[in-house]
This record gives sequence, C-alpha cells and structure tokens, in this order.
Amino acid sequence: DSTYTNNILAGALLNLGYRLSENNKIVFKNSFTINSTDATVIRSGNNFEQATFIRNYAYNFVANTLFNSQLAGDHFIKKAGLKIHWEGGFAQLTRSEPDFRKLFYNRNPEDSTFLAYVPFGSASPSLAGKFFSNLDEKVYSGAFDLTYAFNLFKNKSNIKAGMFYQGRDRGFEARVLGYTITNPTAFYTQNENPNAILALPPAQLFSEENIGTAGFSIDEITNPSDTYTGSSQLTATYLMLDNKLPLNLRLVWGARLEFFNQQLTSFDYTNHPVNVDTKSSDFSNLPFDFLPSANLIYGLDDKTNIRLSFSKTVARPEFRELAPFSFYDFSTTSVVIGNDSLQRSNIYNYDFRLERFFGSGQVISGSVFYKKFNEPIEQTIDFISSGGYIRSYRNVTSATNFGVELELRKNFDLLDKVTGWDQFTNVMFSANLAYINSKVDVSAIANAADSTRSLQGQSPYIINLGLTYTEPVSEFGVSIFFNEIGRRIIAVGSSEYLDIYEAPRPILDVQFSKRIFENGSVRLNLQDVFAKEGIFYQDQNDDNKFTAANDKTIIAVTTGRVITLGFNYRF
Repeated sequence: DSTYTNNILAGALLNLGYRLSENNKIVFKNSFTINSTDATVIRSGNNFEQATFIRNYAYNFVANTLFNSQLAGDHFIKKAGLKIHWEGGFAQLTRSEPDFRKLFYNRNPEDSTFLAYVPFGSASPSLAGKFFSNLDEKVYSGAFDLTYAFNLFKNKSNIKAGMFYQGRDRGFEARVLGYTITNPTAFYTQNENPNAILALPPAQLFSEENIGTAGFSIDEITNPSDTYTGSSQLTATYLMLDNKLPLNLRLVWGARLEFFNQQLTSFDYTNHPVNVDTKSSDFSNLPFDFLPSANLIYGLDDKTNIRLSFSKTVARPEFRELAPFSFYDFSTTSVVIGNDSLQRSNIYNYDFRLERFFGSGQVISGSVFYKKFNEPIEQTIDFISSGGYIRSYRNVTSATNFGVELELRKNFDLLDKVTGWDQFTNVMFSANLAYINSKVDVSAIANAADSTRSLQGQSPYIINLGLTYTEPVSEFGVSIFFNEIGRRIIAVGSSEYLDIYEAPRPILDVQFSKRIFENGSVRLNLQDVFAKEGIFYQDQNDDNKFTAANDKTIIAVTTGRVITLGFNYRF
C-alpha cells in the first residue's frame, strides 16, 4: 500500500471553578475536539488466492467530533467529618463518513494492462463502491458519593459509599452504492474498445460519457442491516473501606453492584429483525453483577510493602460487536460483521506484589499475577470460497493469563557525588517489563486451528523503557521512550485458515522540550524513529516467529516517522 494521509486535529477547552467557601467548591469542565482524516490508498501486488495482479484505489474522508461537559462539586461538612462529591455529565460523539470510494483493478499474469473489475448484475461495495455513514452517540452520566473518616484500632480509617449512572444512546446509519455494467452485451458490442474504457484511471472511468445503457450505472445496495440503534443503562452502587489495622496491616476492600441493560435493534442479512435485550437474555442467574475487590498491604518498614490483591471485573460487548451490520474494511480486505449472541465476560484478577519506594516518585517493584477469564470475547477471521474474508467476534469458553511484572523508576543521584555533576538527580530511568503465559480453552470450537493457543490480542512479553532529563533552571528536557511487545494473535483463524499474528516491532520516541518566556513552552517530538515495518502474517511452519521465506505475509505496513513541533502558552 501507498497511503497519503492528511490529519487535522482541533480542540477547545473551557474549565471554570468557583470556591463558595473553604469547604465548598464547584467546577465546570468542557472540551470539544474535531479529528478528521483525509486518506488516499493505492494498493498493488499479487492476489495469491485468485492468481492475479491487483491495483486497488480507496479514497476516504472521516470526521470525528467529541463534546464533553461535566459539572461537579466537592463539599466538606467539618462537624460531621463528611466529604460529599457529586457530578453530572454529558458527552456527544459523532462520526461522519460522507463518501468512501473503492475501485478494484486487476490483470492476469499474461496481460500487461490493468482493467477495472466492474461487476454486472449485482453491485459489489468492495470492487466499485461508494459508502456513506453517520454515527451519533449521546452519553448521560451522574455520580454521588460520601466519604466518612473514623477511628479503628486507634488508627484513621475511611468508609466511602456512592452511586453511579450512565446512559448511552447510539444511532448508526449507512448507505451503500455500487457501480455495475448496465448491459454486458451492449457494453462489449456497442463500444469500439470496451477494455480501453475499463483501463481508464479512476478519475475518468465513471465520467458522464461512460454512464448509460452501453456503459455503467449506479446501483443502490443498502440493506436493512446497514442501520442499527442501540442504548444501554448502567446503574451502580458501591461501598469501600480503607482500614489501617494492627501489625502494620492495611486493608482496602469493598464491592460494587452493577445493574446493566443493553438494547440493540437492527436486521440480519436475511432482513429478519434482530433485537438484543440483556434484560431478557440469559446472561446471568442474577439481575446484577457483584464485583468485589480487596487489597491487603503489609508494611515491612516505612518504604517497603507487600501487597496481596483480588478483584472481579466484567467486560461487556460493544454496540459494534453486537450489530449485524457488515462493512468492507479496505485496510484488511475483509468484511467485518457483528455477532448479536455475544455475552459479557467475567474476569477474576489475583496479584502478589513486593514494592519499595525511594521518594520523589521512585519505586522498584515485582509482582506475580493470575487472571481467569470466563467467556472472553475474541476477534475471528474466516476465509470464504468466493475469495474474501469475514471478520467477526465470538465468546470462547475460558482463558487464563499467568505472569510476572517488574517495574522500576529511579534517578541517578548516587552518581552526583562520584562525578561531581549535580544533574544526575534530574535524570530518571523507568522500566516496565512483563512476561505473560496465556492459554485459551478451545475444546468447544469444532474447527480450531490449534489445540492450545494464547488469548487473542495478548502478547507473551511487554517491554517499556524510558530515560528523561529535565534541567530545573532552564527547564530544558529530553525524553526517550522505547516499547516492544511480543507477537500476538490479531484475528483467530480455524483449521482451514490459520491465525493471523502481529510480529514484534520496536518503537522509539524522542521528545525535546524547553520553557520560553514566562508561561510558554515549545516541544519537538520524534515518533517511531526506527520506522520498522509492521508485519501481520500466518505462521505456516509453526515456528513461533516470522520468517519471510516460510510464512505468509498478510499485511506489511510502514507508517514512517512522525515529527511534530508544538507551542504551549498558559494565561
């Protein structure tokens, strides 16, 4: 692919605060952002499944807007020792895709001219299509909580209780058009050189003189499934206690009850109504999710802790994962469709951690963790006989993650005395390293590609390294960050079509910053300095690594380096 992209990001921010008294304040936060992308993609190469050479074109403009507003207050009743916090919020997200155009050319190996693949009969959005879509989502939220301090075992403790509500309303509609050869017989007999017409570039192919009985026509191929509406209501209440106990113990524990309803209305590909309603679905024997958590801390000394924690969380399917709406994704040459039978996943988290603090944000820690997933949601991909791919979502029976994590944030102050240079205190090194052994139960999947594999999206290792320096007087700073994750499954395949992996790719980012004037600063960012190619592939020889000679490359992407220069000024 050769991709030409123009991104525009604009935003506005307005935050207001008013202190009614020493113990009462109100804040009003507002933000609005516009993020638009104008992209042209020219794709060329071999289609191994169909034994042809291809040249595809795609032009797409997408505009996203996000408005967020929140009114909140904090109050302290001194005589009662009671803290009160409340907030109400509204957010609106819109996404407009006014005209996504796609055009497919190909040629046989023995030919030299690329011809547009314009179908006859029924139009195809992937071959010569136009796609329009609009999404509008509104989110309403509110929260109220109380915090009360009391003494337990002669130590200060806190109890916190509260409620939360979030309502979401989403509407999505799409329109799909496609070009066809109006009358194949007339096209190939009445035109002197029909192949010369099909060889025209995209800007000329569908010009006015080529529209008609002996040329092309545009066909409406929008389906009822191309529109859906969805809503959800989350009502939660929680109780949390923070208790300091004898023997240097501290226990932070509590529970959250979540009452969640989700509705989605659309049609399937056979035009039968689809109605998702969790209130009537057998997602659970209980009408709510009970989510306990506990964190036990033992202080070996003032700077060293041992932590033992447990929590239960839940992951619910998004509207897009449930909606039967199908969409041709040009970037992956596949059709994406939702699954209205998805169920939510329960996650049980266990963690044992040893940590030591050195002050000024410095810490060294090591932990062992275990996660148990019930019915996690994964993205799948299947190859169909017509030569295309379908990506969707499904629940698997269960999965586990077992791993270790090391974290370090430390400056080089010990070198100050050795070298005589007092700036090593301002040099901070950070590292976060994790190793994860992930396993999925695939026993219930009839055509699973492997008897055992990792969870989709889970890497076996994660490396994050950072080095920062800030000179306190001039406020000149340099930051260097390195990141790499191990190979992971992007889409789960089957015995007929292997899993698609993302190969490891090292990423290096560098930032220079400098304060100028009294309230201004300038920043220079260098992103993805290595600009290594991103490889998505199928492991044909099952050797757990990518080798170009033996494996099948699905997508190879080079995004290139990104250089940005920014200026901030505080009034």
